[in-house]
Amino acid sequence: MTQIIIATLALTLVHIWFVPAFFNRVHLKYLLGSRDEELELSVGAARAGRAATNFQESLVPFLAMCLLAMINGADLLVLAQVWLGLRVVYLVCYVGGDQPRAFFCLDCVACGAGSNGCAASVAYCHGHLNHP
Repeated sequence: MTQIIIATLALTLVHIWFVPAFFNRVHLKYLLGSRDEELELSVGAARAGRAATNFQESLVPFLAMCLLAMINGADLLVLAQVWLGLRVVYLVCYVGGDQPRAFFCLDCVACGAGSNGCAASVAYCHGHLNHP
């Protein structure tokens, strides 16, 4: 569980600092200045900011759950790994816009191994097929 907490804190750096900094690198003069005027954010920068806020809202309860599981000896490692993996998928999908959602659609994850395969699930995500 300790490794999951460390990986979560590393994801925190990516989510809150690196991704927004990547989209705001064109505004370096603004970021280093007095910030007296309002900054017009790009679509990607705005999405990165909203994704960081969403991540922060779920981070504290997740870390509390991990620490309580460690103290009480509960084995929640798989659930913690799933949460961490889904947070990475969320970041890619939300910041990337609509296009990556076809590849990371939760329906694809849930039934991609079924008889129709992932291609049917991806098409279903975009409403092109009726999915059983």
